Amino acid sequence: MSCLSVCAQKEAALGTTYGVHRQFMSWGNWNGMAKAIQADNKAGRLPWLSFKPPGSSAAGWQAIANGKYDSELRGLATMLKANSSKPVLVTFHHEPSNDAADSAGKYWAAGYCHIHDLLKAAGALKNVADPPILGDWLFNARNPQDPAAWLTSGVMRRMPFLGVDMYEMQAGETYAQRIPKIISWMAARGFPNEMVGIGETGSTEKLKSQTGMTAAQWLNASFSWAVANPDKVGVIAYYNTEANSKSGVYWPLDESASKMAAFRTWLSNPKVVN
Repeated sequence: MSCLSVCAQKEAALGTTYGVHRQFMSWGNWNGMAKAIQADNKAGRLPWLSFKPPGSSAAGWQAIANGKYDSELRGLATMLKANSSKPVLVTFHHEPSNDAADSAGKYWAAGYCHIHDLLKAAGALKNVADPPILGDWLFNARNPQDPAAWLTSGVMRRMPFLGVDMYEMQAGETYAQRIPKIISWMAARGFPNEMVGIGETGSTEKLKSQTGMTAAQWLNASFSWAVANPDKVGVIAYYNTEANSKSGVYWPLDESASKMAAFRTWLSNPKVVN
């Protein structure tokens, strides 16, 4: 789960440990990233960290692609090699389409490819996976943006899997309806065997009047499909924080006892594929 600075409290509320720790790091804070990885390793969790470029903008993507920050990226590579005795996930600028128009997607894609190639050449990806993360809403026909502007063939050739952020929406569709659409989209572009990983997910009682489901029911339906399709879904992290929440929704698990209980039950599910 994502839990920002209150993970100890969130874990205490769950009454059990959690398996994936989604964190958001600032550019160049490789020492902080190393400490986060080490803490997760000690706690038996899989670290999944994101970082954005200087300026968090398309200009930063272009600068990275042009090699301006290679010395800093070599520092990232050195840190990852020293802290990847256990698996690590690291993502470059998650949800980039929220920060620029489709016309700038090629710059993000070029930045992603440059970072991937530099880390690979440095031997930093032997036990590290670097999935991009897009918003699942890009694949929604009602969204005017085009996932192809971001998922170029260069990105898709390099990515270990596609990360998506997938929240409950008014239509009530669960993973069972939404993930196959994404997998079919990738297959139609020549990548038929790609998996997805869920970088952020959340349900809310506030949508019940529109979806006809409680938050726990949406979670149970979605997670049941994921467990039944381990060849399609590799990892899931719940967005257990109020940060960046829009009005009319509440993602944290403490919204209701039933939502908390459902998540707690899924944490004890033994479905692990090595």
